[in-house]
Parts: sequence; C-alpha cells; structure tokens
Amino acid sequence: MAESYREYVLKNKISLYSSKPAIVPKAELYVVYTGFKEHVPDILRLSDLCGEGSAEVMVKVLRGGDNSIIGQYVDFCKIADEQRAVHGPTNKAIRETIRICQEKGILVPFLASRRMEVVDIMELLFSQEEVMEMALWEREQQGIEKGIQAGIQKGKQEGQQELLQLYKELFDRMNPLGRTNELQEALLDGTKLFSLAEEFGIEI
Repeated sequence: MAESYREYVLKNKISLYSSKPAIVPKAELYVVYTGFKEHVPDILRLSDLCGEGSAEVMVKVLRGGDNSIIGQYVDFCKIADEQRAVHGPTNKAIRETIRICQEKGILVPFLASRRMEVVDIMELLFSQEEVMEMALWEREQQGIEKGIQAGIQKGKQEGQQELLQLYKELFDRMNPLGRTNELQEALLDGTKLFSLAEEFGIEI
C-alpha cells in the first residue's frame, strides 16, 4: 500500500510550520477506465469540465490491457457488464462473473479470499441501478397524476430515454470526481438534475 503523506512527514521529520519550504512527494491522480469506448483521452483535465480557473487538476487514465492487477480489474469489470447485460442486475450475473473470472485466471487469489466482499459490493452497485429505475418510475407516476394524456405517451417514453441517457452521461463524468451521491439526490429533484447537466455542459 502506498505511503500516506502523514506517514511520509513523520518518517522524514519534516516540519510543516517552519519558514523553510517543506518538500513532499508530488501528488498524482489516476482513474481506472473500465468502459468499452475506444476514444478516451489519456489525461482528464478539470478545466475541460469547468473551464479555466485558479487551479488545474490533471488525472491520468488507466485502461488496463495487461495482466497487472489494474488490467485484471478492468477485465473483471467488463465481464461483469457483459453478464449484467445477459442476466440483468441479478445474483446470477454476479455468480457468472466470478465463475468466468476464476476460469480465466482473473483476480483469482482476491476472489478466493474475499468472495463475499465482492458479492456485497456488486449487489450494492446493482441496487444503485434499481434506485435509478424506481426514481424514473416515480417521476412518470407524478406526471400521470398531473393529468398527462394518453396522446403524448410516445413523448413520455422518449423523455424517459433522454433522462436515462442524461443520468448515464452525468455518472460517467461525476464518478471519477467522487460526486455520485449528488447525482443520486438529483434523481428525485429535476431542477438539480438539470443544473448538473448545465454545470457539465451536457445539452438537454
């Protein structure tokens, strides 16, 4: 495990309150990309999302593609996505993901020692998808109660698909920033959801 800044400061007896500049290791930020898109930049910049400001943050994108731990993790996520597409967000999708990974030699020691932990995490991720679907259903019911007529049913379906696409685009952008909790709250607040879309420059 990487050494923390606190451990580094204590081990090297660095004074943080001296007038002399304290030299500490340069911070580096990484995000592991597990999707299927081919054209993903090697570096993500904060200015690309929010415009230029007083500070710039750069995050290096890791895609795997080898037999390293990160490469195996990327393979695991892709297999999980494939199985969820086949079986839906079910326990069978989780079991099949673990079985296929063990057969292919992907994360075998980790899966053997922490199988239940992996299952719990995957169930939590699946439950997030169910929350999204329930929120969309609730929004539809609210619209019906307000008197939406059958003649615009097609428009409702198209609007639901657009809302789902908006959520996915926001999730892809906010997940690396650790802001998915804001997105989950916005699912029940249309004003906040559209504000996030405007913040990240997503056309509605």
